[in-house]
Formats: sequence, structure tokens, C-alpha cells
Amino acid sequence: MRLSMRRIFIFVECAFGHVKGEKRMRNKNTEKKSHKGLVAALALVATIAAIVAVYFSVLLQSSNITKRQGLLDGAYGNVLNIDGIVEANPHITDIAMLGSHDASSDGISVTSRLDPEDDDSALGIFFPLIKGMMYRYAKTQTVGVYQQLMQGARYLNLKCSRYTDGEWYGEHALLSNRLEVYITDIVRFLSEHPGEIVLLQLEPQSLGAGGTLSMLYNLIASVKYTYNGKEWGLMDFVRYGKVNTFNLANSDGITIGELTYNQVTDSGRSAGVVLFVKRVYGRYNYVHEFGFGQYDKYYFDLTRNAFNDWHNRLDDESLFEAIGESAEWLSNNAYYRDKLRINQTQGSFNIKDLRAVITEWSLLDFALKHNADIVNHPDFEKWLSEMPIVLVDFVNSDEGDFNRIINKKILDYNTNLINKLNGK
Repeated sequence: MRLSMRRIFIFVECAFGHVKGEKRMRNKNTEKKSHKGLVAALALVATIAAIVAVYFSVLLQSSNITKRQGLLDGAYGNVLNIDGIVEANPHITDIAMLGSHDASSDGISVTSRLDPEDDDSALGIFFPLIKGMMYRYAKTQTVGVYQQLMQGARYLNLKCSRYTDGEWYGEHALLSNRLEVYITDIVRFLSEHPGEIVLLQLEPQSLGAGGTLSMLYNLIASVKYTYNGKEWGLMDFVRYGKVNTFNLANSDGITIGELTYNQVTDSGRSAGVVLFVKRVYGRYNYVHEFGFGQYDKYYFDLTRNAFNDWHNRLDDESLFEAIGESAEWLSNNAYYRDKLRINQTQGSFNIKDLRAVITEWSLLDFALKHNADIVNHPDFEKWLSEMPIVLVDFVNSDEGDFNRIINKKILDYNTNLINKLNGK
């Protein structure tokens, strides 16, 4: 069959058009497949992200924390009734003491409110997601201050804040009990135990709008406790006069290095308290507010009157090394001999073991392990001679018999100190 040129042209055009159409169809199919693949990949990524988000939300909300309460036998209400202590009259800076870190955190629970100072911060935004984890890293003590004192604690690190309603609270990132609860516990203990000494370190985290340190001191002085028919307040147990607040050579007042046992306790006839404040320089509105109120003159500034190195390693080897380095440094630096020397020793967060930090551990759990390991270390007595105040979380921990062992070692240390001062 002969085809006219026109028919041939039409045939070629149709054939070429068919080929182009097939290409277009193939391209469209390819595009559809690519689009479907991209959608599927994105859906997979989104699913994985959602699973991870839910997983970590659950973990961060987890309130895993030890349920142990620790030793509660109340066997150490008297730790300074040592023969010859009045005759020896040791300096306060030389007396060994067990210290409670974040002593006002016992009332913190998984439902506790965040420090309102942080409400508008990134921490406040994410708090609903991470409050379970924050609880585990905010609670460091299991019992109230009175019970801590009855288990041998004599140095109290107490964080507090004042809020818009004018109320003061104990806190450690999360709110605990009202501050009056802790001051009442201290006054009760002091009224019941003549001859004992408590060093109280206040660490205000916020003074609130218009607040001052003098307001804090006034509140503390106003708290009363009735014992044997007499009303007692904390200031009844302050037996020294005006202090040299910042330990300055050109200032008047008694220095922390000059305070002795007999001055603080009326030669053992009464209990005594020594007051310190740790200012959080540069953070809140009281950076330069030192106050001239009725009670301001009785508070030593902790930063100028203490060596307070924080040994917050998570593994024992690093922790022991850090403590040892501080002890060695102090042994070669006479500057701190007449100041408080504090071995602040707590296990803390370590990014190297993030999974366990998120899923399993808490500051109380860290302390269960580290407290026992520290007090049983062969260099513990050497560390104690350089840093007589041992400041720990979970001060009444019974793991490894920690509370009994450290009270025994502190008693032995103080007995040897008194015998040495008495020439025995």
C-alpha cells in the first residue's frame, strides 16, 4: 500500500507523540513513586521522633528514687559532750562536724512547685515534661532538720527563698516546707541539748520583690519554740557579739577563727549557734545589699570565711582524687587554717552515663554509694584533718552503716583534738 506524504507525516507525528506521551507517563509515574517514597520516609522519621519523644517524656517524668529513710535511732543528739572539752576550749574552726547538704530538701516531692524565680525561664517552660527527673535531682535529704541533728549533723546548708506572698520556703530548685519549719527544728534541738553547737549556713536563692537579707534575719529571729515552760528563739543561742562579716583586716568584730567552744556555748552550759550567709553574687537584687538591721551583725559571710570546694564527681576514683587534691592543697596553705574548711562531697550528674542518669539514679541514690565509700577510704582521717566539716547528701544514710561509722570517726577525731589541747 502506497502512503501519501501526508499520511506518512501524520503517522510519524502520531508515533512521535505516542513516544513523548509514554515518556511523560513514565516521568509522572517516577515522580509519583519518588513523592510516595519521600512521604514514606518522612512518615517513618516522624514516627521514630514521636516514639523517642514519648519514650523520653516517660523517662523524664519518672520519679525513681530510693524509698529508704536511713538511720532514725536518734543516737547522736549529743556529740560534743566529751570529757575535757571546756578545759580544752577548741576553736570552732577545728572541731570536726557532720554536715547536711541542702538540709531543707526533705519536703520536696514529685508534685512540688518549681522555684517561681524560674517560671519564665527555659527551665519553667520544660518543667511539666521533666519534673520527675528534677525531683530526683532536688531531694537530697529524707528526714527533717531535727532528725538530721539527732543523727549527728551539726553543719546545716539551708537554701531558702521568699516569694510574692511574702512567705519563705526551704528549697532546692523545687519548693520544700516553709522556712519556719526548719528554724523551729533547730531551736528545738538547741533548747534540748546544752553543750552542742550548730553551724547554720543560709543560702537565699531569691529575696522576692523588694526583699532584703534583713527581712530574712528578722523572720528567723521571730520563730519561737517552747521548751520546759520557756519560749526560745534562735537568737537566744547566739552567744557572740558583732562579727567581722567579711574577715577584713580593717574591720572590727570577732572573726570566725577567734570563736571558741566556750564562747559559743557559755562554757558548755548552753547550746550555741553560729550564723553564716552565702550570697549568690550577681544573680538577684541583693548583690550589694549587706543590710544594717538588728541581726545583720551576727552573720558571717561564708565566701570570705570558709574553704568550700565542691567535690561532685560521679565515680569513686575521680571523687577520691578531687578530695585528696583539696586536702593536699590545704595542707600547704596556711591562709585557711583559721576559717571553716568544708569537704562538700556529693556524687552528681555525669553526661558519660546519661541513660542511667535519666532512668535510674537520683542524688539520694548517689549518696547511698558514695557516702559509704568515702567514710571507709583509708585516707578519710587525713582528709578530716584538713577539712573537718564533711558535707553530704543523705546525711543519715544507713548504707554500709555510714551514719554510725562517720559519727564514730568524728567523735574519735574530736576526742584526740581535745586530749592534745589538754596535753594528754
